Amino acid sequence: MAFTPDTPNTSASSSATADSVSSQHHSVDKTPVASGQEMLDRVVKGAHETVDRLAEGAAPHVQRLSQGVNKAGEMLHERAGGMRDLGDEWTHSLRITVREHPVAAVVTALAVGVLLARLTA
Repeated sequence: MAFTPDTPNTSASSSATADSVSSQHHSVDKTPVASGQEMLDRVVKGAHETVDRLAEGAAPHVQRLSQGVNKAGEMLHERAGGMRDLGDEWTHSLRITVREHPVAAVVTALAVGVLLARLTA
């Protein structure tokens, strides 16, 4: 009893099948690359859109923060100028007082010196 296959010429059939698989394999190789590139393009485009939306949403907040910092800087500059002016006024007033009452100024300076020496000792 010999076994005979139902398909005629199996070597030719397997060769045709191999060619078919090979051609399908080549077409399959191109499709994933193309769809992978398309997917990458979509992801990149989505990322750009998200960054743009975030930047547009953050811009007013950044501008408000910048304005607040500028106002605070101006206020500090004004207060520093005021303190400088006050220090200049005190210095000028002290000079006038020392010129008008030199003995009282020396006695006051000695008293403050003695007091500080006792406090720190």
